[in-house]
Amino acid sequence: MPGSATLGVALVYCTLGAFGNAVELRADGSVVRKELAEGRTAVEVTANGGIVELNANGGALARKAKANVIDSEQADPHHPLVAHWDLVNVHSDANVLEKTSGNSEYDGVARTQNGNVISMKVKPLQTDKAFRIGLSTTKEDNQDFGHGHFLSFQDQGRLEVKGWKTVNYTTSDEFGLVLANGKMSVYKNDAKVHTFPDDIAKTMWASVFMHDVGAKAKVTEMAVAADLGVGGSSSTVVLANTGPNGPPGDMGPPGPQGVVGPAGDPGPPATVEMLSAPAPPGPPGAPGPQGRSGENGRKGRTGPQGKPGPAGPTTDVNPNDIKLWEKTVHELDEAIKKANEVDRKQQQRLNKRINQVNAHLQKVDTQLLIQENLEEKAFVEAERQQQAVAKATVEAKKEERSYFDIGRLQASVETAATKVRNQMIAAVESAAGDKGV
Repeated sequence: MPGSATLGVALVYCTLGAFGNAVELRADGSVVRKELAEGRTAVEVTANGGIVELNANGGALARKAKANVIDSEQADPHHPLVAHWDLVNVHSDANVLEKTSGNSEYDGVARTQNGNVISMKVKPLQTDKAFRIGLSTTKEDNQDFGHGHFLSFQDQGRLEVKGWKTVNYTTSDEFGLVLANGKMSVYKNDAKVHTFPDDIAKTMWASVFMHDVGAKAKVTEMAVAADLGVGGSSSTVVLANTGPNGPPGDMGPPGPQGVVGPAGDPGPPATVEMLSAPAPPGPPGAPGPQGRSGENGRKGRTGPQGKPGPAGPTTDVNPNDIKLWEKTVHELDEAIKKANEVDRKQQQRLNKRINQVNAHLQKVDTQLLIQENLEEKAFVEAERQQQAVAKATVEAKKEERSYFDIGRLQASVETAATKVRNQMIAAVESAAGDKGV
């Protein structure tokens, strides 16, 4: 289990000779057996460790040897009379179990490591949080206690007992489950209020399942049974209420140093933003040895011309240099003139060619206009002829001419159409001839 704890109280045990008889630790340090039957004996352990046998009426009989006391903080963890808890999301302190982490579900668990429990009593320390206590014959049971019985403390001060009923509770009430004579019973403030019908033949594991974070329950009494090797009989012990804390002991030696925690906020005048800023550069180091020269890069493009500088002082020029300068300037001037003349002639030839092209394009445009007019006239003439044919056909039907007259009319129409077609062909050929010119 993720956590474990021991119930930090002294356990006083004695031989009673009968399984299931519980004992109680009184405020004055004595231990007495509960529910003493008439005619039977009990024992009392005094504050100084003495044991006195008692009659049913409480009369003293004899004093015996000092009783053995087991301190659960110092005894062997596997001792059957030491109440060790396996804890999950639960903290144990002075018999108080508290859920300190987890979700809103029964994931806070405290379970005894030994299955020798015969009774367990608790006090709820609040009325608005849910938790369950129970005894089970198997260690693997969950909050439903399928192999035992449980008490379910709910909010609004409601206690639900499966197979019985729901009752109210306060923080001053004590509830418990007690196994006696093979039966499990429910107790409220030392009064038996319900007994479950099933038979139980062995001791059990005690478990506490807590639903809400912050739920607290104080274990006021837990009885366990164990064979202490005294005449082969079993003995019953009680883990009583824890008294007030004693004075603090001496400080122990310092423990090992823990891991370094995260750095806190910087002190003034630094700010939190300075933590995420890059570190300032340190002082320059010593210069290193000079590296080898790299390869020359490619030549960049020429930059813009700068402003002309101031005129320099005049000086004497060699006459030969003057003549050479004048000759060079004269040659440069002649070369410029020749180049201009060549450009002028080329421009004239180019202008002449452009004029020729423009004249030719003008002729082509004129011929195209003529052809479009001829095509339009031919279309109009053809439409007129079609109208004439339609009119002639209507007239022929109207006057009921003879077949011969109709044939002659058709011949006349064909002649006219042929004439029009010949005119159109002549016009097209004439236009084609003009384009050839």
